[in-house]
Amino acid sequence: MRNRQQYIDAGFDAWILKPIPFDRLNKLMEAIIDTKVREDCLYQPGSWERGGWFHLGQERSDQAATQPTGEAPMSNPSKEAQEAAESDDPTAGQGDSTDERDVEHARLLQNQEEGKTEAPGDDGSEQPPS
Repeated sequence: MRNRQQYIDAGFDAWILKPIPFDRLNKLMEAIIDTKVREDCLYQPGSWERGGWFHLGQERSDQAATQPTGEAPMSNPSKEAQEAAESDDPTAGQGDSTDERDVEHARLLQNQEEGKTEAPGDDGSEQPPS
């Protein structure tokens, strides 16, 4: 398969072509947790149509290093992203949005801050008890 490396470089762990027999699909799914089964399902030249795994896998999640590195997980975040991450405002990072939901959300937040309550709508929806 000439594009195999391209798929691997793009981050694919495995491939499945349709239609696929359910017994083969079950075996490929079992290979997620069973390394011996995964070995049997590795790519072999001439067997592309069977589907399988490109590599033996990575460390199990309980073996992975999870200690913080001390580095920011995102390099060079935008000013807006930094402000939104630091803010307690639920609308942070939305800027001057003109989305109707955002406008309505801002209106409801303003009413809540002012202690206003609204009567139930005419759409028949139930309102929580006060």
